[in-house]
Amino acid sequence: MEFIVGILGESGLSPEDVEEETAKLGHRVSRFTIIGWLYGSVKRPQNYTMTMVAMACGWTKTWAPHSNQDAKTAAAMTGKARNVSH
Repeated sequence: MEFIVGILGESGLSPEDVEEETAKLGHRVSRFTIIGWLYGSVKRPQNYTMTMVAMACGWTKTWAPHSNQDAKTAAAMTGKARNVSH
């Protein structure tokens, strides 16, 4: 959360600007949500909302394993997950 608020500050965008830019990305984040983040009334924001705001500020998020071993474990888990039936 603090990281995203930092990105907002560095971007120079107003809450209204962020609302407009996120709408262009297909998921409008309300200016009131941003104001809540900036003034501390929101403690646990939604991951998707933070991701969209970061994207509106020119950032991107990438999922990556911590190490080569983690990559092998993730690949093995993904393969197993496809074979599991519920």
